[in-house]
Amino acid sequence: MADSESKKRSDTLGHTASVSEQHGDFDPLGQVFGKEQFEYRVENPSIATPRVLPLTQQNLRLLEKMTTRLRKTKTLRTRIKEKTLSTTAPGFEARAFDNGVLNPPNSKPPVNIDDLRTRLNMPRRSSSPSETRFRAYSHAVQTAPNEDSIVHIAARLFNDFEDDPQYTQVYNQTLNLFPHNVGFNDGLSAPQPDLMEGLQQPSFQPFPIRQEIGGAAVLLDDPNSITLPHLAGEWKGRGRSMESARVQSAYDGAALVYARSRALSYIGVNDPPGHAAVITFTWDGVLINFWAHYAAPSPTKAGAIEYHQYLITSTNMLNSYADFKKGCRLLQNLQDFARERAYELRDRLREHWQQRQLESDTANTNPTLHRPNSLCEAGTLGTIDETDEEMDTSEG
Repeated sequence: MADSESKKRSDTLGHTASVSEQHGDFDPLGQVFGKEQFEYRVENPSIATPRVLPLTQQNLRLLEKMTTRLRKTKTLRTRIKEKTLSTTAPGFEARAFDNGVLNPPNSKPPVNIDDLRTRLNMPRRSSSPSETRFRAYSHAVQTAPNEDSIVHIAARLFNDFEDDPQYTQVYNQTLNLFPHNVGFNDGLSAPQPDLMEGLQQPSFQPFPIRQEIGGAAVLLDDPNSITLPHLAGEWKGRGRSMESARVQSAYDGAALVYARSRALSYIGVNDPPGHAAVITFTWDGVLINFWAHYAAPSPTKAGAIEYHQYLITSTNMLNSYADFKKGCRLLQNLQDFARERAYELRDRLREHWQQRQLESDTANTNPTLHRPNSLCEAGTLGTIDETDEEMDTSEG
């Protein structure tokens, strides 16, 4: 009877191990296998399948070792998650500041601040909103019960760009593909702007932007992901803290500046020092603020980058009909500015890609035409290739 019970327990353990092997979770050497390794074995039947394990002290120790390893991995992931601060958590602003996301008192004006102010205040060709619309907007904002209501009311004032379906708006979406710990977001959760406007990924074809630049540019895990936007916004409900919206917009702006810089570095250029091409807004339905964002080397920390946030202009949209018209003008001019920057960058990336493809085709056809003229040139070209490869694999 004892032998029979022992054999039964051995068969049970062997069956459990066999099932675990089939699901890629167990290995006779105590290793953990993932889905890829399991699929590799299925596609390569010549590789020996782990045998069913007998009930022995050694195998029990291996099983315990595997369980301990899994438990430690889960605990480590939990600790990492707990150390990541969300944009609404206490201490977020301080940590972002330590990462180089500056607040307005510590930011310097961009070199193109006057141009930005002029651009946002330009007269528009379309007719101004009526005074009746102003009165309806004012009543709606003053009676709005929450932030979602403010967003719904304010959204009616935007240009909809209905003639350009690939230029889109995205609301309250976490940037789930954005790379972690790249400086400004060390130890912080992914940005989640209340609004972004930008081009969808297919608009960049034939340039394979997801493969070449990665999550810094293609922000969402979606085939039509918003890509390299230049405008983001943060709302607050009536009577809520506009300062918290300002902090969140500083973080949003840093993410968009990082993405633009990453894309420009891919084609081997940079914005002029101190030049702002990214703008955010903060808005509670009453007061709307417009912020310029750019990056610059830190004057105190070698190799560090600082992200500046500087006020361009603001207006109280309930103060008067004239101020309401001004706010609408500023908002729609901002949209046009951001859309132009998005298309300019997209076109530069596509042209760069097509030029590289043409040079590659020419080199393959006439290899002698593109040989390095010297060992020095060959070494330089090799360095550039290696740098590009490292850049692609680090965030692609």
